[in-house]
Amino acid sequence: INYVWVDGLIDGMINDLLFDNDGVLWIANRININLLHLNGTFQRIGIETWQGSLPLTNVTSLAMTSSNSNIWVGSITAGARYSPPTGEMTSIMGGQWRYYFGPRWLPSESINQGQTIYSTCVLDQSATSNEIGVFATDMGLAIISWTPTTLYEKSELYQQMIYPRHDRYGLTSNCNLKYFGNLTSYELESSDNDGLWTSMYGASQAFRYAVTKDPQAKADGMKAFRALEFLNYVTGIKGLPARSVLNQTQAPSSGTWHNSTTVPGWIWKGDTSSDEIVGHLMFYPLVYDLLAETQEEKDRAKNLIYDITHYIVENGYYLIDVTGKPTTWGVWAPEKLNDDQTWYSERGLNSLQILSWVLSAYRVTGDKYFLDSYKQLTDEYKYHMNVINAKITDPQDVNFSDDELNFLPYLTYYWIPQEFQYNKTFYDLSIIRTWTTINKGKQSLWNLIFGITGLNSNNFNLPDAVECMQQWPLSQIEWPVDNNHRLDIRYQKTLNRFNSPDLDVLIPYDENTVYQWNADPFSATGGSGYSEAAPSAYLFPYWLGRYFNFIV
Repeated sequence: INYVWVDGLIDGMINDLLFDNDGVLWIANRININLLHLNGTFQRIGIETWQGSLPLTNVTSLAMTSSNSNIWVGSITAGARYSPPTGEMTSIMGGQWRYYFGPRWLPSESINQGQTIYSTCVLDQSATSNEIGVFATDMGLAIISWTPTTLYEKSELYQQMIYPRHDRYGLTSNCNLKYFGNLTSYELESSDNDGLWTSMYGASQAFRYAVTKDPQAKADGMKAFRALEFLNYVTGIKGLPARSVLNQTQAPSSGTWHNSTTVPGWIWKGDTSSDEIVGHLMFYPLVYDLLAETQEEKDRAKNLIYDITHYIVENGYYLIDVTGKPTTWGVWAPEKLNDDQTWYSERGLNSLQILSWVLSAYRVTGDKYFLDSYKQLTDEYKYHMNVINAKITDPQDVNFSDDELNFLPYLTYYWIPQEFQYNKTFYDLSIIRTWTTINKGKQSLWNLIFGITGLNSNNFNLPDAVECMQQWPLSQIEWPVDNNHRLDIRYQKTLNRFNSPDLDVLIPYDENTVYQWNADPFSATGGSGYSEAAPSAYLFPYWLGRYFNFIV
């Protein structure tokens, strides 16, 4: 018996019909969408589980934008928008689908309600180049507007989000929302990584000031710097920054807190991690070179670089807490990185960190103490060779937070003038290996930091970096999402370190929960609707890209 698949069937009860601008009849049904072409042939889209296909099933309604033939699709589970292919590509499968699911796009308070779309229409605003899709759902109307916006205009919108919702004593971090998705109910709270997030926001303002010379950019950058100065001063130990601070009238969150001996009435969070030091020592050289314009300002940045780096080196490459013992993750010592197998994951990563810091400190301070430290770590302990394998590639041990802990020290290293970039071949090999491993995530910040190296014939996926920023969601509320039921996804063959499946192909950033640079971009689920991320994750790469003339 010979079975032959014959195109031409309509796969289910018809729910809606639509003629597009080419005269093709779109037939919506509960299984997928069938197309009837002018030559009488049928085509089926939506059954295959592969990227580029219809992401949903149980289609209820269709609408078209007359000016550009975009098709808006409603279903019982989500909405979608199809853009026809351009150029020489003519296949329906060459177009682009966008997916609208969950409270980010549809009116609801969870992913388990409000997703059924009964009717779809389009408001075609040709005169203003706007395209507005309207979904009538079981909980109200969802109005989605496609409005031309520049990357700079987006940066201005994000800049306005910082104050007051993400400014706590000058520290920048996420905020909690008392009520689901309600920004007026925001509550400022400390985090484990106040120093890191503030440093990344401060870096964005340093580049912003260097590009624009806007006094407000300098004021914002120096405000972040003063907050980080306070984290250093409040501990009473020169070279030991706090994770976070609170006024004594506020209840501390989890972690170990100490009364300040230098600032009565304040408490500070201890057990400072390498994450914090990575941020501090990335930002201070930028303050020194881009924000500081007086000798007093430069000296303040230089002193912090000196104090933190010297404190680590002087204590045998450990960050010693107020307890007199090393903090949990403040470890760069040879006996740990080279000789203790339990630290194999940090061997290349932490070697990269400490080498970039001592070279940066030597460049800024001119103190030969730091050059001697570098030579000890490279000549005696071969840290420069460790650097090559800074990125862990074992799927069961891949930590996306480590990408952040890699690329910020890369920025610190490549920021210093070339005459201070010792053993550059090893760092070049390292960043090429790391970037080649992670670039399918299209992360704008990692691509742009790689771009400043000039390596790989200066091919650093600039289009991917721009696409990432284009897709960055305007709303930074961490809306709940679940992409597991989509038809257009595949999973990686191995589980991640949390024994969960990751997506094999990246989905657009605004179809997932809000992404931070220490998160997994291939996660299919996330978010709660009860927090808002600080927008510095966009501002940092945008202004870095502007500074190096990668984008305009």
